[in-house]
Amino acid sequence: NIIENMNDARKFLRAGGEVMPRGLTQFVAPVTDRRIYDEINIWDKIGHDMDFATAKKIALNNMYVYKIAPRELLSENSAHEFDKIDFHKKNESVRTRAAQWDLKEPAVIYGLAVWWEAELIPGVKLSTSPFAPPTHWDQIFLPFLEPIKSEKKDRLEVSITSDSRRQIGIRVKWSVKLIRGGKLLQSQTLATPI
Repeated sequence: NIIENMNDARKFLRAGGEVMPRGLTQFVAPVTDRRIYDEINIWDKIGHDMDFATAKKIALNNMYVYKIAPRELLSENSAHEFDKIDFHKKNESVRTRAAQWDLKEPAVIYGLAVWWEAELIPGVKLSTSPFAPPTHWDQIFLPFLEPIKSEKKDRLEVSITSDSRRQIGIRVKWSVKLIRGGKLLQSQTLATPI
């Protein structure tokens, strides 16, 4: 709820005062390693002729805090800035942002990694990036319902909506589309429980 807290805290700021952090930038990258997905999606392996489809859907419609290694991402430069927040002004609590990748190689994509970088004061940043020195914060993993198998020259489009209004708490919705030759091949939409 940093947006709501910073919106509220600004009323205590003296003339000429400075907010800290000054701003927050969020990044997203496709996850192409199956490790985290397999740890979450245990439901296909239980067996005993039992159907755990509902449990699987509930488990995958959630976000998870994980330490995600750079090698688990699509590529070293696959991270896209998808949201930038300036705390010098009032910010909206419901935010929808998008990112897309034109894929250069075939890949299987299991979900999305999300992290942030805070600008504390000019020139001083704190990052939870998998490429930055570790902090006590890790990254967020947003799984897909099913892995997406892409080919070279496919386009992956992602939309992420966050709702951090006080009466909601936190709700995140993410949608993904796989486009090949201008045609939609696959789409999925997931959301954390209310």
